[in-house]
Amino acid sequence: TDSVAPIGGWIAITGTFDLEALVLGGAVACWVSGFDIFYSAQDMEFDRVNNLNSIPQKFGLDIAFNVSRLMHISTSILILLAGVINNLHMIYYLGWGIATLLLLYEHSIISPKDMSRMNVAFFKVNGYIGIILLIFTIISFQLTNG
Repeated sequence: TDSVAPIGGWIAITGTFDLEALVLGGAVACWVSGFDIFYSAQDMEFDRVNNLNSIPQKFGLDIAFNVSRLMHISTSILILLAGVINNLHMIYYLGWGIATLLLLYEHSIISPKDMSRMNVAFFKVNGYIGIILLIFTIISFQLTNG
């Protein structure tokens, strides 16, 4: 449902359903899916006992973490594409680069063998990513549209 928010916001402001909205929605869907897969890895035993087919429970931690990586690679590509198709100012790409580095950092501090820093990855790093993208996007729009 989170991925519908940028699409709905786009439609509310522009009155149109455009490719830009789908790219933003796709970026959010991939980002949220990636970190949700991480976070759900902590619940594997609960999921197993209660017959819940989460990705970590169904396919194991190694595959779950690879799926999460794929989701976050897709996130980075879609955020980059959003800047390109919206012809945003170069400052946007600095924000994209920082956000991408934070996604890489997130993947470097947790692994299937060590999830002790899950709360840092899930809550803090993702919070920083959202704030960075917001700030650099606003600055970019200001510089692009004066």
